Amino acid sequence: MPLITGRTADEWAAPPSAGEVFAGLRGDPWHLNVLGVTLRPVRVERIVFRDLGTPASPVLAAVTLER
Repeated sequence: MPLITGRTADEWAAPPSAGEVFAGLRGDPWHLNVLGVTLRPVRVERIVFRDLGTPASPVLAAVTLER
């Protein structure tokens, strides 16, 4: 799931504006976006979280996988 500015990610210290997430936690002036995705019905072998060198600094706060 790519982090795309304005869709799945935005500036954490500005008002929330990304369209495909919601602000799960808020402070003054920050917010933490929550992104939920539906996975294909296959076994999850690994999760890769990486920075692709964009100006954003992604932070992974939590992951929940249910069987």
